[in-house]
Amino acid sequence: MNTLKLFCLGLCASSIFLAGCNNKSSEKNTANSEEAIVEELGKALTHTKLSDVEPISMEDLEAWLPKTLGGLPMTSSQHGSMSKMGVHGIAAVYGNPNEKSIVLTLTDCAGKQAGTMGVAGTLRQTIAMDIDSETENGYQKTVVDKGVRAIENYSRHDDSYSMNIFHKDRFGVDIRSTRIPREEAWDALHSIPLDKLLK
Repeated sequence: MNTLKLFCLGLCASSIFLAGCNNKSSEKNTANSEEAIVEELGKALTHTKLSDVEPISMEDLEAWLPKTLGGLPMTSSQHGSMSKMGVHGIAAVYGNPNEKSIVLTLTDCAGKQAGTMGVAGTLRQTIAMDIDSETENGYQKTVVDKGVRAIENYSRHDDSYSMNIFHKDRFGVDIRSTRIPREEAWDALHSIPLDKLLK
């Protein structure tokens, strides 16, 4: 939407500037400028949808997983919870679930199946919500930490934190930490090499 506004503003500015020029050269430049703006506007409106993008293969997701997270070694990994429905994703456990642990789950919202299920739209709407609720068992709230917007949950029952984010408008990322301070859980989230997913 920001791109669309910029193109529209550019079109208006170009029209105003070129309207003051009466020679043939100016008319030619006007036509060329307007054609270029229309072309760029068309590109912006017909951008590729995630359903048309090939999801990252399971092999590449497995290779991408960090070997350690929050100072804890990876102890197991498996396909994501929606993999049986054709949505690519992966999950990994770090540390000992009976002691200190972190569970990382990543979902790739690209591909036809994820598009059909509306996975990206659901995550996008969830992260956009402003949540702030608390009970005797914990809380759920929208948090922004170092520029990262997340839905944060805390459970007093097992002293666990979970953070859900939507990275690059494509990847759903969730970490759940147990018996780990909140600051360390956030540090673990920030350390995940998400920018390497598309390299």
